[in-house]
Amino acid sequence: MTTWASPSPLPPRTRTPEQQAAEDVVNEYFSSRNAIRKDPLLDVKPLKELVAGPDAQEDVAVLEQDRAEGLVQVGDYVSIVTNSVTVSPSEVTVTVCTDASAMDMVKEASHESVLPKDRNYFTEWRITTKQVEGAWKISDFDTTDTGPCPME
Repeated sequence: MTTWASPSPLPPRTRTPEQQAAEDVVNEYFSSRNAIRKDPLLDVKPLKELVAGPDAQEDVAVLEQDRAEGLVQVGDYVSIVTNSVTVSPSEVTVTVCTDASAMDMVKEASHESVLPKDRNYFTEWRITTKQVEGAWKISDFDTTDTGPCPME
């Protein structure tokens, strides 16, 4: 069994309007992603409207494939924005830590888990958001396994 150090709280941050808008779309993305993965009857369209780049579109396609295979999410996938950096007036990079320790993916019919028992629960996401036709959207992202997420 892996043990992790206790997470540390995040210091308060000042955000530009662009950073706040980018963080808002990232939070909406993870919230929608959670809800859609948990309920196979929810429409995927709201999630598709939040993405504009190939990585994010591929993530939505994987979600749709999981649904086609009868997989559903049980529990919550927690996401915490840890930082955001303005690259330009229309591009912000948002860093997010996700905690999947209270979440599982199961076969809907049998409730059998499909995730490895020894998986890493914590992932750091570096998400590129861009303003597209007046709306902030998730363009691309990179992920790496990490330790526990800091507390909000």
